[in-house]
Amino acid sequence: MIKKIRFFLFLSVFLFLIFTRINEAADVIEARLDEVAKVFETYFPKTEGKVASVDGSGIRINIGRSKGLLPGMILSVSREGDEIFHPVTKELLGRHEDEIGYIELKGVEQESSTGILTGGKKDNVKQGDKVRLTSGKIKAAVVPATSETNIFIIDQFADALEETGRFTIVSGSDVDKILKEHPKEGKEEIAKRIGDAFKVSNILFVNTAPSKDKTLFTAELVSLPNNSSIASLTALLRVPPKGPLPLEDDPQFKAFVVKKKEFWKKEEIPFGVKWVSVGDLDGDGKNEIVVSNGNKIRIYRYTDGKFILIWEEKDAKRAYNQLYIDVADINKDGKAEIFVTNLIKDRLYSYVIEWRDGEFKKIQKDMKYFFRVQTMTSGDSILLCQEIGDKTPFYGNVKRCEWDGAKYKEGERFPLPKGVNIYGFTIADLDGNGEEEIIAIDDTEHIRIYSMDGKQVWKSPDKYGGYDTSFDFNFADDISGAREKKATIKGRLFVKDIDGDGRPELILSKNVPSTYAFEAFRGYLYSEVYVLQWNDVALNEVWKIKKVSGFIDDFTIADFTNEGFDRLLIATSPILSTSKIEELFRTKSDFIIYNLPERG
Repeated sequence: MIKKIRFFLFLSVFLFLIFTRINEAADVIEARLDEVAKVFETYFPKTEGKVASVDGSGIRINIGRSKGLLPGMILSVSREGDEIFHPVTKELLGRHEDEIGYIELKGVEQESSTGILTGGKKDNVKQGDKVRLTSGKIKAAVVPATSETNIFIIDQFADALEETGRFTIVSGSDVDKILKEHPKEGKEEIAKRIGDAFKVSNILFVNTAPSKDKTLFTAELVSLPNNSSIASLTALLRVPPKGPLPLEDDPQFKAFVVKKKEFWKKEEIPFGVKWVSVGDLDGDGKNEIVVSNGNKIRIYRYTDGKFILIWEEKDAKRAYNQLYIDVADINKDGKAEIFVTNLIKDRLYSYVIEWRDGEFKKIQKDMKYFFRVQTMTSGDSILLCQEIGDKTPFYGNVKRCEWDGAKYKEGERFPLPKGVNIYGFTIADLDGNGEEEIIAIDDTEHIRIYSMDGKQVWKSPDKYGGYDTSFDFNFADDISGAREKKATIKGRLFVKDIDGDGRPELILSKNVPSTYAFEAFRGYLYSEVYVLQWNDVALNEVWKIKKVSGFIDDFTIADFTNEGFDRLLIATSPILSTSKIEELFRTKSDFIIYNLPERG
């Protein structure tokens, strides 16, 4: 283990001014979790060198402490292979690299290091072979050192590590399951089990202990397979010893605080919820929750702390493919209508449900439109519609759909930029200058902002979305004939002025994929919810919910509990795994309720 004095000397070289002060009596740093995370980021410098020599006692490489290396670090060894040429131009593109094994550093000098090979055969390692600490994300696990470790701080530390952009973190229930199954095993055994289970070679063991009105936080970085201790850091956090990290001290929440408990409730729903929307359906001043599982509508009311089923669609057919639902009082009769976008084979047979004469009835059906309700900056809701095409799934202009006193009919064109269809966009005055903008998720799942005349203002560097609802359609191709193609129904974007400063925030979800390489076959790891605000240059993250359990099918922001204020309602389904094939047949979802953050 590195001596503390040596560790602090190292930090003084690599960090600008991370720590606010040192508690001289205890000889520990006082810091925030994001500052601690930045310290551990320095243990994984993006660096590479070469094997200088190989002898009977080990391997020497030509990089050392000046490049950020420390004893115990694991570096990969590779060798250049055959040349790679462009198949057409024959231009030399580079060389293949064959991975030989891994070196565990034992001795580190200023400009060189020595180590032993931990994987592969030492006889295969030669002078000139490349060594590197990967420039990609480091996969690591965060593990509570004892059962008394504060789980809220564990979660916040895992988030802070990922926020550095250098790590992919395994933590939470995945790790907890292994700890519960092997309660008597020591640190080395647990590290090996977690390393084998999640294919990680870096483990961070975390311990917390109360210290007056703060928390003493210790994290030890261990490298596998040899359980080498790379570093240990002890910090005095400005966090009370009990309860979650105060949001006002957490940089990801900035000035936002939750005046009521953030996570509020989770309830299992015996219905596979794909879409959820909220409105006052019977005109009694109280909201109901409308859900669809893809071929049937159900209506719930939140009563006495439970979601109570009050109505279920009886005439829904198995052939139904309900692609989207929305709820709003568009005909202004004091009762919200349910707009159901319904596909049967490759044609739309959409319909509208309303409470009439003491029951829910279809007041219009077999409509040829995709439906969607858009809330304007004035607060008014309008109904939009778009047709399905023969050569493209979303055909022609998006139009307003208006009530003529007896039925809904197609109205005037609703202006949208090229490439934006009826789903996955919203309208807002992001900068508060009185002019509206269009915010849309594009086909590559980036956010794009347009002025109302269709000019692009900004594109996000990161992906969001991860939407799972899609449909196949056959279209007549002029050259190759008929073929099948998949179209995605993009999810909701909500706009709400959470902090009351007159400028709205954008709320949207993200299902984090295991890979973006194969769009048609990608799986998912977990989900997130983001709150973003325009800072005159870009959309800036001001709040988010990390690692929501399950896949986010849909979410809404509404007063669905009828208590006089909005909450966030998320509908999630299990993330499928090959080890749990029975989940393929599950017909259950979870409603997860969060209180929205407010500016304190």
